[in-house]
Amino acid sequence: MNLIVTTIDYILNWSRANSLWPFTFATSCCGIELMQTTASNNDIARFGSEVFRNSPRQADLLICAGTITHKMAPVLLRLYQQMAEPKYVIAMGSCACGGGMFCNNTYSVVNGIDKIIPVDIYLPMCPPRPEALLDAIRKLQRKIKTESITTRKEFVNSHRSNLSEKAEILVKAPDLKIVKTEGCYLDYSLDFECKDSTKNQTTGYIVDYESELLNNLANLKASGFNILTSIIATDWKDCIELNYRLYSTFQSRFFEHKIYVKNEAESVIDIFPSAYFDECEIYDLFGVVFKGNHNLKRLLNPKSWEGYPLKKDYVQHDERLVWNE
Repeated sequence: MNLIVTTIDYILNWSRANSLWPFTFATSCCGIELMQTTASNNDIARFGSEVFRNSPRQADLLICAGTITHKMAPVLLRLYQQMAEPKYVIAMGSCACGGGMFCNNTYSVVNGIDKIIPVDIYLPMCPPRPEALLDAIRKLQRKIKTESITTRKEFVNSHRSNLSEKAEILVKAPDLKIVKTEGCYLDYSLDFECKDSTKNQTTGYIVDYESELLNNLANLKASGFNILTSIIATDWKDCIELNYRLYSTFQSRFFEHKIYVKNEAESVIDIFPSAYFDECEIYDLFGVVFKGNHNLKRLLNPKSWEGYPLKKDYVQHDERLVWNE
């Protein structure tokens, strides 16, 4: 009987170890090294692992290449649960192994994916070279070849996550208090005729207190600044500075419009629809409510997140990751 079992184990393990189907899952810079591993000069096909699948139901190897944030954690868990059994995980890169450079004083990054799903092979470095990933795959193959069908049930149970698919992060932060002051910290001026701003031929800024924001941006767009590249927010403790950075494809130059607000600002999506994601991100991180943006929502943090992480009075908590069944 033992001869039959060991023969079956040898055939099954040999076939499974040499035909791993990885799931396409790269979240940041380690993904570049993962793609390089599939190139001709490294040729991951030599080890039978070149068949990357776009569906977790067709994959049995999850190579987590990159950083996992708290908001991505439930998605990673759901994808892992949908993979075919038996399944394996390689944590590729320092961020996936233990948080990497974000392990201390970073509110948004999970300090190691082993807090969410079981990990078979840890591959540190930032980022690991393709040769290191190939070595990790070889080590996983050697591990697979030692398994037995008689212990398959124990193996499957050991590779189940203890977390619920509906796990949610619960973080508490104190109520925000904004001290009202008059005036602003910076005093720029600019070479553009508009109301509620000063004028100077040597600079390229408009600064006002939001009263003429929409009119100014509409005039700037009509004068050739047809692209809103970004909205940059800065917390000056007693007010929030919003910097609208415009670009003209006709004149090949930038233009910036700064305003100072407390906790509300006018939405500019009717003038520049591309401002939607910037406004949602500033709302998520600074708590500024953009009036007129009727689909304002958090982008980086879960809905249950309390507080605004880039505010200067935001308190960082030690226990940032609390999972609830």
